[in-house]
Amino acid sequence: MSLRQDLLKTSHRRHQRGIVIKVLFGIGILGIASAVATLLFYVPSLRASTINISGLDKIDEKELRAEILGALEGIKWLIIPRDHMLFLPKKNIEDILSGKYRFRDFEVKKEFPSTLDISITERKTWAIWCSENGNSCLLLDEGGFAFDKSAALSGGVILSIVDAREDDFLHKNILPPEDFNKISRMTEGIAKIIQSDIVKIYIKKDGETYYLYPKNGFYMIIDAETDIEKSLENLSLALRSGEIKEKSNALEYVDLRFPDKVFYKF
Repeated sequence: MSLRQDLLKTSHRRHQRGIVIKVLFGIGILGIASAVATLLFYVPSLRASTINISGLDKIDEKELRAEILGALEGIKWLIIPRDHMLFLPKKNIEDILSGKYRFRDFEVKKEFPSTLDISITERKTWAIWCSENGNSCLLLDEGGFAFDKSAALSGGVILSIVDAREDDFLHKNILPPEDFNKISRMTEGIAKIIQSDIVKIYIKKDGETYYLYPKNGFYMIIDAETDIEKSLENLSLALRSGEIKEKSNALEYVDLRFPDKVFYKF
C-alpha cells in the first residue's frame, strides 16, 4: 500500500470517529435537555396541586374545583403539563368564571410553588322578576341583571317585579341601568315616606312606566323620566296636606310622573 493510500485511510477513520463523537455528544445534550425538561415541567412541586376557593358554599365550591381541575388536565405545546404553575392557562380559568353569571366579581392568583387562589363574590338577589304570563321567573341583582332562573313568585319577603313585556332577559339587564337605578332609589325613598316597604313593582308593556305597590294601601306611578328628588318631595307634601291626607284610606294611586303636580285617584 502506498503512503498516499495509507494517509487517506487514516483520514477516513478520523472523520468517522469525529462523526461518532458528534452523534454521541448530541445524544448526551438531548438527554441532558430531556432531564432538565422533565425536572422543570414535571416536578410535582411546580404543578398546581392545591386550589383554594373562597366565597362559595361547599357544594358549589366542590363543583367549581372539579371543573377547573378538568381544564388543567393534559398538556400543551406537546410537552408542557397544563397544570404547571409557570405556564398555567390563567385565562382559561377566568373564562370559566366569567361564564358563571352568579359571580359578580372574581380574582385568580397563582401562589408559588403549587397553589391557586380563587376569590369569588356572588350576586345577591335584590328581586324576583316574572313575566306577566308567568312563563318565566328570574333572580335579579341590585343592578337589575337577571343572573339565574327562579321559581314562581310566592309572596315572600323578596321584592317581586311583574313585567308585561314578553322578552327573554336571562343573563341580561331587564332595563337600562339608569332606569333600574331610578326604580331602586324611588323604592327606598317612598318606603321612608309612607313607612311601608314596596313589595311589588309592575312594568308596563312600553318598559318605561312603573307601578310601585306597598304592602298595604295605594300604589304609586313613575316612569323613566321621573325626577326622583322632586317626585319624593311632592309625595311627602301631598300626604301631609289637603284631600289626600283626609281620605288616605280610600286612595287608589298617586301619579308622580309630573314635576309640578301630583295626580291621584280615590
